[in-house]
Formats: sequence, C-alpha cells, structure tokens
Amino acid sequence: MKRVLAAVLLLGVAPAVNAQSPSQSIQSGCRSLADQSAQIIIDARRKGASASAMLQAKTRESWVAGVQDYMVHAADSSPTMTTRELATLGYSYCVSRRPAGK
Repeated sequence: MKRVLAAVLLLGVAPAVNAQSPSQSIQSGCRSLADQSAQIIIDARRKGASASAMLQAKTRESWVAGVQDYMVHAADSSPTMTTRELATLGYSYCVSRRPAGK
C-alpha cells in the first residue's frame, strides 16, 4: 500500500515527460519582446508616465499583451527592479505562456 501511495505521489509531482520545449523562434521572439518591453517599462517609470499606455500603442496580440501586462505589474511591485531583471522575468513568463503547439 505504501508503494502504491508513493508511486501516485511521484506521478502527481513529477514533471510531464512529453512537455514540448519551446521552438527556437519562440525563444528568440520572447527574448526580443521581453527586452523591448522592459526598456519601455523602465523608461516610462523614469519619466513618470504610464507604461501600459506606451505598450498598448505597440501591440495588441493577446499573448503578447498578457506578457507585457505581467511585466508592468512586476515592475510596479518592485520599484528597484532593473531592466535586465525585468527582461529576464518577462522572457520566462513569455516562454511558459506561449500558445499551444509553439
């Protein structure tokens, strides 16, 4: 009984074996998106402007907008976050939230 319980727990906790790695184009696109968005967000913060308004003028694809919204909220939560830290956070979020099949 203990072995069955242990196996069930391991299966529930173990990462998916056939989880698809992001393609090279997704990784590149996410890196570019995160770097550009981080720069816009940090520049807006320095100027006292709305980063959300500046980003909305750039794009409106829902996946991209979701990544940028996440980055704006992260920057608002941590006023000392650097551009590089924000870009790294945005890249990770972008890759993890990529549309299915990409």
